[in-house]
Amino acid sequence: MGKMDPPHSFMHRGWYAAMSMKSPKAAMSRAATAPSTQRLTIQGWRAAILQKWILDQ
Repeated sequence: MGKMDPPHSFMHRGWYAAMSMKSPKAAMSRAATAPSTQRLTIQGWRAAILQKWILDQ
C-alpha cells in the first residue's frame, strides 16, 4: 500500500474492518457510498484484510 495514512484514518479503518467481517455486503455498500477520496484506500485495505483472512482459513 505504500503511503502512510493520517492518524485519524486508523480508527476508521479498524472499525471498517470489524464491520466488514460481520457483514461484507453492508461493508461493500458503505465503501460504495464513501467519499471518492476515501474509497480507494478503504477498498485496497479491505482487499488486503480479506486476502489475509482467506489465507488464514
